[in-house]
Amino acid sequence: GENERSQEFRQEADELLKWTKNSYTRMMKDSSIDWIPNGPEDLRGTSMARGTSPALWPGQVLDPNDEAVQKSFQRYYEKWVKPFNGAYLHQGRFWPYGFELAQCYTLLGRREIANEILRWHILHQTFPGAYAWAEQIDTTTFWFSAGDMPHCWVAADFMNALRSCLLYEDNGRIVIAAGVPREWLSPGKKFRVENAPTYFGMVSYSVAVSSSGQKVSLKLSGLARPPKGFAVRLPISKDDIKKVTADKHEISVGKNGEFYVEAHAKNVTITLE
Repeated sequence: GENERSQEFRQEADELLKWTKNSYTRMMKDSSIDWIPNGPEDLRGTSMARGTSPALWPGQVLDPNDEAVQKSFQRYYEKWVKPFNGAYLHQGRFWPYGFELAQCYTLLGRREIANEILRWHILHQTFPGAYAWAEQIDTTTFWFSAGDMPHCWVAADFMNALRSCLLYEDNGRIVIAAGVPREWLSPGKKFRVENAPTYFGMVSYSVAVSSSGQKVSLKLSGLARPPKGFAVRLPISKDDIKKVTADKHEISVGKNGEFYVEAHAKNVTITLE
């Protein structure tokens, strides 16, 4: 309730962010690189992926649509994730901090990379069946190499990454299904989220695909009333969508297949081409 103090902190945060951006922009220009590095003394090390990720999540202070941010995370993927089928290579070992990157790729609209990282880790649990990973994993045996086991903050990273695939809060909205894999929308498939806590209250939703695959039904419920409603980001391209209705009212679809519904919406139907 201390509005004056809150404003002071906001101004300080904005100033810090401005100078941080000025710093890495100048460093990128002077070094002739197009990615955000770990720091002026470390332009090419693997640490930059982890060093930048907190500014996207949980900080949410970098714009996911910023060209420098997109290019940076593309480089991180191509250098230290793609060659290893979803594992994150850092300092000669696989580190399950890759879950932090998975969460960032979901926010960046790169669901396929987030899914690749999650799949690798689920298939390479250090303690199979317990969703537990060592802090550092041997690149040959995929077994414990060093650090804590099980690593508890990695377990938290896993839950956060999984949650973001299903829902997350963004600037007054709840974003739905931004990271769910395409195969979840195969004909006849169903999935649901029940009583998920959010900044705006509890929310539940279910998605069901018709047996023909031509219609997708989304049902929303719960007490959550996000000020800007819901952003729905199912793995469907705009070209594949014929029509979207929310409580029988037709709504527009964005270029990436994203659409927005009011906080009180209950029944959404997506008709496919």
